[in-house]
Amino acid sequence: MYSLKTLAGRLFQLVFGWYLFLAVLITGIQLGLEYASIRKTAGSDLVALGNSFAPSVSDALWTFDKSLLDSLSKGIMQTTIITGVKIVNGRNEIVVEEGHIPSFEYPSDTLLAPFQMHEVTLRSLSFAESHPNRLLGKMILYSNREVILERIKYSFTVILINSIVKTAGLWLIFYWAISWRLSRPLTELSNMVSNLDLKNDVDEPEPIKYPHRDEIGVLVSSLNDMRHRLSASHRELEQKVAERTLALNDLNHKLETLSFTDGLTNIANRRHFDEALENEWARALRVQQPLALLMIDVDLFKGYNDHYGHQAGDECLRHVAKTLEANSRRSSDLAARYGGEEFTLIAPHTDSKSALHLAAAIRTTIEALEIPHVSSPFSKVTVSIGVAVIIPEGLQQPKILIQLADKALYRAKGQGRNQVVLANNDFLQDDSNLGQHQ
Repeated sequence: MYSLKTLAGRLFQLVFGWYLFLAVLITGIQLGLEYASIRKTAGSDLVALGNSFAPSVSDALWTFDKSLLDSLSKGIMQTTIITGVKIVNGRNEIVVEEGHIPSFEYPSDTLLAPFQMHEVTLRSLSFAESHPNRLLGKMILYSNREVILERIKYSFTVILINSIVKTAGLWLIFYWAISWRLSRPLTELSNMVSNLDLKNDVDEPEPIKYPHRDEIGVLVSSLNDMRHRLSASHRELEQKVAERTLALNDLNHKLETLSFTDGLTNIANRRHFDEALENEWARALRVQQPLALLMIDVDLFKGYNDHYGHQAGDECLRHVAKTLEANSRRSSDLAARYGGEEFTLIAPHTDSKSALHLAAAIRTTIEALEIPHVSSPFSKVTVSIGVAVIIPEGLQQPKILIQLADKALYRAKGQGRNQVVLANNDFLQDDSNLGQHQ
């Protein structure tokens, strides 16, 4: 049985409730009509019996044959419909009283009267005009309600059984129809809709199937149409999200590149250099391999800027940056602008000999560019390079590599510029090397 909270339960309650009400009403009407019909038949039987016994009773009363009257009354009482007989003479005296006689007066012609009665007037026979019939008295026949109910018991039973059978049959039909034609399809449809996965739908998702062309079929058709639209919208949305994600990733990559790139020279900036040095230092410490750092400074760049202008100075820095990139042959090497006219180059897994060779190649290549510089004793743009190479140990920090390379650069500038100087540990003890770069 379905819960009354479900659609099937509420529909079953509504339909069957109304049917049960109408069935009870119609059955009641049928029983009432049957009762009235049998009561009317009983009344007709009373009249017929009264008319049949009236002549004999009249003769017995005329002759005042008491034994005959008693015999006749007993004979009348033998009929199934009669429950009482009363014979009264002309002086309204009771002559015979047999059976059950009501002790009160009640209109016997009403439908719900507890008894029925029929009064027959008794008259003498008319022998001649000189001897007309005379009023002898009256005979009253009684039939109570139990007689009628006994007669209609069978009819009542048939009507009730018929109503119960029809009600039970229709109850089963209603239950089957609501269960198999409404509740079950709706439940299956609900389960199918709940199990839909739009993410895994193909371009043309398989439609929900329903064999009947009824209201549920219309609903299924609408759901299939909605599913196609949702699937198309989902795919379109996924495509847009993928495109936006790709564009966002590309933009993020560009922003990341810009954040690590020097805007003038298009090589790594100071931020990128600091991060790369930290990473390479940690790697060199882990694998115990040498890490080389070159500090490059454009000689007498202030004078170059003052004489040739800032645009020429910017172009000069770009040439230096390109030379550094050209000499950063390995993917792990990093050329960066350290600040102003200073540049750096990180070279992992590079010993002192290789680092000096790399620095010399850079210095030679820049000198070979033959960029005029009237303020330089070399009459062209040159660079000074400080080189530091360390195998990290223990609690050492990357700044020691920068300090060594910086002091080596200062030594190169102090010794006449346009040269390469390799730093050693003694540089850290030589405070006289500290000073400002030109």
